[in-house]
Amino acid sequence: MTDGRRRAREETGVIRQNGAVDATPAAGKPLFLLAVMSSEPACQAVHEAAATLDGVRCEAWVGAPSPAFTDAPPPEVDAVLLDLDPDDVGAMTVVQRLRAGPLAAVPVIVAAPATTCAATMRRLFHLGMVDVVLHPLRASDLHGALVRARAAGTGMAGAQERRGRVVAFLKAGGGAGATTLAVQAGCLLAAGDAGTAGEARGVCLLDFDVQAGTAALFLDLDDRVGLADLLDAADRLDGELLRSVMTRHDSGLHVLAAPREVLPLDVVAPEVVDDCLALARCAYDTVLIDLPGAWTAWSHRIVQNADLVVLVMQMGVDGVRRARRHIETMRRHGLDGVALCLVLNRHRRHWGHRAEVREVERALGRPFDCIVPSDFALVREAIDRGVPLHAVRRRSKVESGLRRLLAMIAGAGGMPPHGSVVLQRGGNGLRAINSKAAGQGGDEEWKSRPTRRPYAATPGR
Repeated sequence: MTDGRRRAREETGVIRQNGAVDATPAAGKPLFLLAVMSSEPACQAVHEAAATLDGVRCEAWVGAPSPAFTDAPPPEVDAVLLDLDPDDVGAMTVVQRLRAGPLAAVPVIVAAPATTCAATMRRLFHLGMVDVVLHPLRASDLHGALVRARAAGTGMAGAQERRGRVVAFLKAGGGAGATTLAVQAGCLLAAGDAGTAGEARGVCLLDFDVQAGTAALFLDLDDRVGLADLLDAADRLDGELLRSVMTRHDSGLHVLAAPREVLPLDVVAPEVVDDCLALARCAYDTVLIDLPGAWTAWSHRIVQNADLVVLVMQMGVDGVRRARRHIETMRRHGLDGVALCLVLNRHRRHWGHRAEVREVERALGRPFDCIVPSDFALVREAIDRGVPLHAVRRRSKVESGLRRLLAMIAGAGGMPPHGSVVLQRGGNGLRAINSKAAGQGGDEEWKSRPTRRPYAATPGR
């Protein structure tokens, strides 16, 4: 280091120790910038740029953010500079985890390659980045980004609390009733009947069932504008565009209608899903998503980023098998950490129905979180008229079951992962369902899981 450069650092109060730069000014609290860079030259560039700025204390690391950092970053950090390639899927996953975790309240700046295009920058801004600086780093660019970070930091203390929850509805086969539950739950939430806090920003329902979506139809809404228009304008997607393609119901629920025409499943890009979810989280308190029954790259992305997945099924051999397939698919693809709410819909009460429910729970390897009674005539009339259930009949059994589901949605984020339940072997009431639905794993799998709620065999069954 030359004497001139050393004197310049001493004049700004900079002292370098073990790769860290301390730029504490004589008066006032400095801004603590934590930089996680990909190489030593990039780290050195950050040090040199920060040394020319007053009121900046900088510490730079070389390497990718560790899991400990993303889960619990240093509490005194005022801003984070993250060096990554936005075109790298793994790097974008790190960014999403940062914005969803404790760093939701910390301004994040991204240092990206000089070849980064405008669309990629727009996606980073949608994910919550306060600024994007390009390599090679210059002091003027870093100064402007830190000014924006300091201004943003004053209003981000409650960002994590204002971040809307995402609830994805997954159907175990056609006719399971997932769309009906999503629509009716959305109407209750939007009308304020759920009794949950933070209703000022509203509730929206995104119908991503691009081939068989009927959410708008169930509420008699105009579906001429919706998801198809959003996909056509994906390159300029922002909050204003998202709201412009929504249709508002009288209950206050905003609905993104599915396309009128049947579209191929791959018409939706995972990047568009990322942008849409990020914008919807900022605009609404609760984001409900109706998913298709098929798994795709983008539906996987939605489930991965959801705060709660509601898996809806009906009683029967086919329903049990499809529900189990969804649960096993989530486990195989590393999604067993996502909170799962298992709903038994259109359940008919009769003599011995509780024993049947217990046998189905054994076949699935976990208990039901919510059971919605069957009232086909009521639901059918509400759908045909395009109105919420309570407009046909108040305080129905179906609505009571829905309110139990709303309690699960209100607590989204604090539920245990669905892989933590085990059921003991026992009973022979519905062995046909068990043997057909459980498949190869069967009884051995039940015994190998950690025990949370064992089910003992019922005497005399």
